[in-house]
Order: sequence, then C-alpha cells, then structure tokens
Amino acid sequence: MTVAASSRQGAIRDPALFPIADRVAAGERLSTSDAVTLFRSPDILGVGTLADAVNCAKHGDVVTFAANQHINPTNVCILRKTCVFCGYARLPKEEGAAESGSPLFSSGLAGGGTGIDWLLISPAIA
Repeated sequence: MTVAASSRQGAIRDPALFPIADRVAAGERLSTSDAVTLFRSPDILGVGTLADAVNCAKHGDVVTFAANQHINPTNVCILRKTCVFCGYARLPKEEGAAESGSPLFSSGLAGGGTGIDWLLISPAIA
C-alpha cells in the first residue's frame, strides 16, 4: 500500500499531513515547513506511517536499533534523598557508596564474558 493510499484509507488522520504524504509518495525531499507540521501534528500514528514509508523505500522491510548502556563511574549522588529516578544511588560515605577506583565498582566489569565490545565511562554529577 502506498503512503497516499494509506492516507485516504484512514492511516493518516491529520489533514495537515496529506500534502506531506503526497510528497513522501513522490519521493520528494520535505521542507522545513513540513518538518514543523510533522512535529506539531497530534497524529503520531500518521507521522509514524510516513516515517515507515520513507524507511521502507530506502531500506526495505528492515529496522535496526542501537542498544546503549550508560555506565557512571560512581553511584554517589547528592540528589539521593530527593530523586526517585534510580534505586541504587548512595550519598557520600553511605554504606555501598562506590567510585570508579573502588573494587565494588570494577567487579561488575571484571567478570569477563559480558559481551561488551567497548566501554565509555562518563563522569557523574556528584
């Protein structure tokens, strides 16, 4: 099914996206104005339909994902008492507090067989 056909069949519900669907179907490059329209559209499924159409036209029925893991060199965080983002942070000198030089921090990486190809350690705000 083409993008233009899917817009007529209801996959795209925001009428502001119809002209963009026509340009996508024609293989035309979108303008800055088109980008703003896509960003402001409440029709997230319609925007996704357009994105999928462009991806399929360029790459076939293939989608890839990048899996990242962010590792901080410490679990010490001064926001421990007020932030509920993580359950592992520790205050300075609290039991279990670890920094990059401590055996507690490095033991998780030293076990081998982790499948880690490369490692980037970024500084934490503490």
